[in-house]
Amino acid sequence: MVSVRSPRERGKLRRKSSDKRIPLLDAKEDTPTKASKPKAKTIKKVRVWWPPTKNRNRSDVSGMFWPARMTAKIGSDKATVEYDNGDVENVLLANCQPANRPTDFGKEDKALRAGE
Repeated sequence: MVSVRSPRERGKLRRKSSDKRIPLLDAKEDTPTKASKPKAKTIKKVRVWWPPTKNRNRSDVSGMFWPARMTAKIGSDKATVEYDNGDVENVLLANCQPANRPTDFGKEDKALRAGE
């Protein structure tokens, strides 16, 4: 027979903990060391295109390129990128371009085609 408890009663259940304490400091150290998050290896620097959207959370920053570091490839069509503000996101490789522009704006040798 299974007893059904209300969410309020389930929240009252506590785990039994042991009295063993794990020391946070090594006996030789006087101060705790700050554990830093290891940085992901950069595959290459890219700029990520955020297509225009009607999503209100992204509408102010969509339709632009954003600088990022590609840290991993996921399959053949996606990659993990870390933006310069620290955000990490999985994006389509089709939306990633090299970080440096091939030419300066207005210095193109031939006219741009639609979509360039």
